Amino acid sequence: MWPGFGHLAVVVRDRSPHHVPVPTCEEVASIEDSVDRAARANELIWRSHPQRSQLRELRADALRAALREGKDAAEIAGRLGVRTDDITWMTSRETATWPSRPASR
Repeated sequence: MWPGFGHLAVVVRDRSPHHVPVPTCEEVASIEDSVDRAARANELIWRSHPQRSQLRELRADALRAALREGKDAAEIAGRLGVRTDDITWMTSRETATWPSRPASR
């Protein structure tokens, strides 16, 4: 190992003009359109986001909202780049899970 290499890599990355901050789950949750919200959450799940579990819950809730609004599952699936059957799987929990409920003791 080269002494200080890890620190140098962090400094270079943080100062890079190409470094883009990762949106928080709260920022994704604030997207008004349910399909846009589901699509953004789905995209971030595949990009090493530190809160993947929360994004999955957020995506499921957004998809359930879109379906309740009468949006077509096939169109939603096309927007997310998945199969219609995947929408059913992604929304398989029956209750809302976002924001995360406090852990019970």
